[in-house]
Amino acid sequence: MLKNIWEWFLWFTGVTDAGWSAWWGGFFSCLPLFGVFAVV
Repeated sequence: MLKNIWEWFLWFTGVTDAGWSAWWGGFFSCLPLFGVFAVV
């Protein structure tokens, strides 16, 4: 089962590579905000 999940994960990240990069880019750009909330 784990192998199937891994294959699906690789397929998903491969098919949506552009969207994946955009998502991570947005996530990391928001990290400073998370840091501020963590301090507060």
